[in-house]
Amino acid sequence: MDDSLLYQFQGFFSVGGDVNAPTRPHPTFSSLYKHKRAGYGEQETRRRRLLDEQRSRRRDHADYVRKIAEGEEWEEEMGEEELEEDIDPDHVDDASAAGADVKEGEKKKRRVHPYRNQLMMSEWLVDVPPDFTDNWFMTVCPVGKRCLVIANKRTTLAYSRIGAFINCFPSLLPGGCRRTFYSPRDYCILDCILHSPSRTFFVLDLMCWGGHPVYDSDREFRAFWLHTKIAETKGVGEHAKINPYAFKPLDSFSCGRDPGVEGSMAQVLSKSWPLEVDGLLFFHKSSHYKRGTSPLAVWLKAHMVSDILGVPVAEEFLECAPRMSDPLATPLEPPITPASEKRGKEEEDCETEMASGALMDSQVKEVDMTSS
Repeated sequence: MDDSLLYQFQGFFSVGGDVNAPTRPHPTFSSLYKHKRAGYGEQETRRRRLLDEQRSRRRDHADYVRKIAEGEEWEEEMGEEELEEDIDPDHVDDASAAGADVKEGEKKKRRVHPYRNQLMMSEWLVDVPPDFTDNWFMTVCPVGKRCLVIANKRTTLAYSRIGAFINCFPSLLPGGCRRTFYSPRDYCILDCILHSPSRTFFVLDLMCWGGHPVYDSDREFRAFWLHTKIAETKGVGEHAKINPYAFKPLDSFSCGRDPGVEGSMAQVLSKSWPLEVDGLLFFHKSSHYKRGTSPLAVWLKAHMVSDILGVPVAEEFLECAPRMSDPLATPLEPPITPASEKRGKEEEDCETEMASGALMDSQVKEVDMTSS
């Protein structure tokens, strides 16, 4: 089948998963350029619903972060939306049969891995929020590996978003090495992007610092606290034997569209960047840190900004846009993968990442032994 026809066909059909997931083509760009698919307006509805739920429901995350820091698995009840997402479209009959075994009124539980799927993942920005300029932040993300970083009991661990081990090393984060370990509760959990060439973890978000969880704090406060704590921690942003990887917080910018305003989205994107840019993350200022996909965290590639938001960007971002030989073809993302194949691919990725992590671990083993 011709590639252009294949991408058009995939634009109208999706097999399992969220149609707004960044692993799929952007709905506005798929199939027909600027074509809006059915259900285009539901993203804003889900945002409002989630903001309402945040205000009425707060959790005690003290035990939650302890289990992540200690690497303990646990069971938790699944909500209605999670039950729907948990059904594999390739095994609908099996899922229905399994659901019949659950007694009426009995909550279905699942086993939670302490490192797998613990990060807050984004959706494509499809519906531009009416309060976008006033209530959203933008973060420019460099190319790298998204990872969960945990500092506890004199060591620092990095895991991929699917829970594969990446590396073990000392750091000056709270609990990350002998020098910064003061008590069993003095741990740190971060959402980072690992840029291997510069041996730097660019910190995207903060979930726990010094044993204090901030999952239920809004994004605006988490960004402020992250920058404050990193600035207060001497040496954590530099390379040293006891801190072989630098930790640097990523900046947040307003979503203003006036290039004349310092620190606005329009002004920031009109300039070139020292590192290769992967894309742009947009967060609602009031969003809590939620494990899994959230409509309060949305994503665009830089070359999409002009079309989606009407904001001009630097020429270097436009040069990164895919070249389309056919105006109907949109090879912006890999082809959609059925859920059954996706699980097999994730397992392969997990094995590859584990092998890669073992190699990286051997490179810092000597540093780890001398500093811990």
